[in-house]
Formats: sequence, C-alpha cells, structure tokens
Amino acid sequence: MISIMFEDVLLKQNIHWAGEEYPHGIERKIKSDVEMFLSTKYIQIITGPRRAGKTYLLYQMMNTLLESIEPRNIMYANLDAPSYTPLNEGKDGLADVYEDFLKLKNPEGRKYMFLDEIQSIGEWEKWVKSVYDSQEDVKFF
Repeated sequence: MISIMFEDVLLKQNIHWAGEEYPHGIERKIKSDVEMFLSTKYIQIITGPRRAGKTYLLYQMMNTLLESIEPRNIMYANLDAPSYTPLNEGKDGLADVYEDFLKLKNPEGRKYMFLDEIQSIGEWEKWVKSVYDSQEDVKFF
C-alpha cells in the first residue's frame, strides 16, 4: 500500500504549532470532569449530539495542555476534512497521520492526540487500541 502524506493538513489544523490559541467557546462543567483524567493514559471518548460543543471541548483541553506541555507534543486532526478521505481506503491510514505528526514535530515524552470526528474513519478503534496497548506513551481524545 502507498503511504499518503498528511503533513499539509496537519500544519493547517494544528494552529498551536504556530503559537495560536484555539477558540474557547462556552466552558461547561464537563471540562473539569475531562481534566481529571489528563494525566492518565486512558482513552477519553467524548460523545454527544451534533453542535453540542464537543469540538470546543477538545479546543479547551488543548488550550489547557498548552499551559504546561510543549506544542509539538499535541496533535489535532479534524477527520471530517476532505484531505482525510483517503483514510477509508486502507487499514493503515491513521498510522500514516501519526507518522507524519512524528516526522513533522519530533515530540518527546507523552504525545496527546485529539482525533475529532473519528467515527468517519472505518475501524479506527483497532488502530487506537493497538497504539494504546503498545509501550508508546500516547493519550487519545
């Protein structure tokens, strides 16, 4: 299978790599509930109806992390973007996104992966579980 490069879309979506902050939106009580687990390796899945503020919660979590974590250790991907359409054509698509992130930013220590609209990617849970089960220090949202 041919590896697809996602570097351009990662650079566009990860505005914090350029020193920018994500919009805050309305802070809700659930933010403190999610923050309680920031230091764990547990996979955090945020579900809810459309337009309920799930993406803004991810933005808020990234802004919180950026107060103490190097920007290069945080990756955000809105998987609804058309650039990610090829992810459904092969089983290693998310691995390609992850490898491009590692190549672009060379993070050290714990990596934080914010995968927005992940349900649009087939069999995403298998890849996330395989990384979670590995010895790699990655926190998934």
